Amino acid sequence: MLNRFVIPVLIVVVMSLGFYAFPARAADPPRNYVALTLDDGPDENAGRVMNILRNNNARGVFFVIGANVTARPGQVRRMRDEGHVIGNHTYDHVDLTTLGAPEIGEQFALTNAALARLNVVPDLFRPPFNRANESVWDAGWDQGMAMVRADCDPADWSYTSARPIRQNVQNCDLQNGSIIQLHSWNAATSQALPGMIRDIRARGFCLGIVKPSTVWNPLHAGWIEVAPSPETDGC
Repeated sequence: MLNRFVIPVLIVVVMSLGFYAFPARAADPPRNYVALTLDDGPDENAGRVMNILRNNNARGVFFVIGANVTARPGQVRRMRDEGHVIGNHTYDHVDLTTLGAPEIGEQFALTNAALARLNVVPDLFRPPFNRANESVWDAGWDQGMAMVRADCDPADWSYTSARPIRQNVQNCDLQNGSIIQLHSWNAATSQALPGMIRDIRARGFCLGIVKPSTVWNPLHAGWIEVAPSPETDGC
């Protein structure tokens, strides 16, 4: 029988061998994520945008207009099936700050109803023209949605060529959790997108998605966060 002095020695030897045989693996450095958001779809150009995202191992956040959802349900199904996030961008793309609380709620509700018929339940919204007040915030919150704005707006809607859109995104002071606002209907935006994605990754960022959060986000003044997509790491 091993005596009480030998057993501790054996334990020390085994632990030492294990330490040297299996050194601890250094933790991977944390990744920084930014999100691409695309407004006003579904539209005739959204399919090109989705092709580019798929080919570049990325997912986007599409803020859709309810009337367009009704007109182009197939594109919404594709957004859903390919793992993109779908948010509410009102039914008629109106300035919500010009409406009363019942009308604001109706704009959101009609769009949510159109999406529900396609088995989509949005938990994010973006007000048209980024114009919002307390009534807009409350109406979205009452329907289970957090508001999303952006800290990088390249004004892509105003350009007919890709170069200035890509350059404007390069000029943005991106940081972990940044949100880029684009428009899916603009052909120039889809032309700029492949180079834009390369630029973003060259700056050390991965492409993620936006989702609601229980933690207040001071960058976006909202209950949201940018995180990896369940479909891909986006790097």
